[in-house]
Amino acid sequence: MLGELDIDQEDDHLESLQQIPFEEAETELKSIHKAKLKEEKIKTKKLLSKVTI
Repeated sequence: MLGELDIDQEDDHLESLQQIPFEEAETELKSIHKAKLKEEKIKTKKLLSKVTI
């Protein structure tokens, strides 16, 4: 059969992952989003300062 999958091998990469509490993951994600937002605001202000209308 073409395209046959071995389901047991599909999850091998998951063994290397670590499970963390939801609250900790949520806090980390929020801090990443906050940093990205700050970075994008700076980039936007920089680009808009070069625009002439």
